[in-house]
Amino acid sequence: MPILHDDAQIVARDFGATMTPEAVCINAADMSIFYRGSIDDRMDAGTNAMTQPYLASALENFSAGRMVSPSQTLSRGCAIGYNPVPPVSYSTDIAPLIQNKCVRCHSPGNIAPWAITNYSVIQARAYQIKQEVLAARMPPWHADPLYLAITNDLSLSPDQKATLLRWINDGAPRGAGPDPLAAVTTSTNYPFAWPPELGQPDYIVTIPSQSIPATGKVSYKYPSVQVPIPSNTWLRAAIVKPGNTKVVHHCLVFQGTLFDVISAGGGLNGFFAGYVPGYSAVEFPTGTGKKLPANSPVTFQMHYITIGTPQTDQTQLGLYFMKSPPPLELQTKAAFTLDLQLPPGAPEYEREASFTPSSTQDVWLYEMSPHMHLRGSRFKFEALYPDGGSEVLLSVPHYVFHWQSLYRLAQPKRLPAGTVIRCRGAFDNSQQNLENPNPNAAVTFGEQTDDEMFIGYANFGIIP
Repeated sequence: MPILHDDAQIVARDFGATMTPEAVCINAADMSIFYRGSIDDRMDAGTNAMTQPYLASALENFSAGRMVSPSQTLSRGCAIGYNPVPPVSYSTDIAPLIQNKCVRCHSPGNIAPWAITNYSVIQARAYQIKQEVLAARMPPWHADPLYLAITNDLSLSPDQKATLLRWINDGAPRGAGPDPLAAVTTSTNYPFAWPPELGQPDYIVTIPSQSIPATGKVSYKYPSVQVPIPSNTWLRAAIVKPGNTKVVHHCLVFQGTLFDVISAGGGLNGFFAGYVPGYSAVEFPTGTGKKLPANSPVTFQMHYITIGTPQTDQTQLGLYFMKSPPPLELQTKAAFTLDLQLPPGAPEYEREASFTPSSTQDVWLYEMSPHMHLRGSRFKFEALYPDGGSEVLLSVPHYVFHWQSLYRLAQPKRLPAGTVIRCRGAFDNSQQNLENPNPNAAVTFGEQTDDEMFIGYANFGIIP
């Protein structure tokens, strides 16, 4: 059952809640309230016997199409203490917040479907913005904040959410002062251009032009390209820039020939560089790099989708050189399982997989990234320590296929030799999953989007 954590007290304010617990039952057809009040007639959680199950009766009668009576009762419990929300200014509070959290994508020529260029745009879309923030769809961030801090956290803090939505509830007033958004100058960002933070790559590898049909499923393509760099080269970043974002589902790049890739298990055991929906291209963690051997071939794993018209693509790999070798070589490995047998309609199909980064040496763990397809619902990384202890490293309680983030730890985590990284998660193959292409299908491991995968990638360095 989905649970809303109203950490910014937004929903409580909207409903005028004063006590907890208080039940509010809403008819999804017209959003009317058919019951509000106590769960039952007990005064506290003590030994008093319950004689009137108000909430249970309301739900039963509503589900049966009968009149709900009583439709309102007095709530008893603990008073809700609301955090104060100071007066809000568009010019000094809202516009800077929007610029920091939204404009990178919501700007001309970038990935979002509409651009935020001034106050008028926000005013016209204020209700839509409120709905997206309340549903936690925007900004797109899915890591549970209760565990290790993530440095690339895109989410709004509870105070930021409260400020923004209070301003919208007040009518999104323009107020006095300049409009900072009207003065913002933006550039085309990744994946339509090389990341502005990194600039132009030192060397670009381009695959031969690929033809994608108008319809049907396209098997993975594996073009290999020779990289004629005459000496071993350490890289501070390796960025995949899709040539045609409309059809590139994902791309993984591997060192070596196609034979080398197949022998190593493809993307199941890790990769050299990659692109997936929602990925933010960044430099490797400080103090790390990846080594590209001299005159090395690289092989691209290209997964294309069809969109109704023939398309072409020339995806590129941008290599950013380091001046000297880093202290640690960054490695990308994974926990995975091929044992996937999702029954038709199953709402909670659980799987787990694990791997050991090093059995003989400590490692620094830098980043984690879960990968499932449209039926993936949640994913968790845990460290199982040699002394028998354990720790949650990352929890993604609501996995979204279209936003596959790379979660970088704010502080790298030192894992003792022999630590096992265990990944546990679940799939939702029911009709309640609105992304599910077919709830009546039995689903197994496979490469296409309507198949499934269970992979937990980790980026780490082995400490000498």
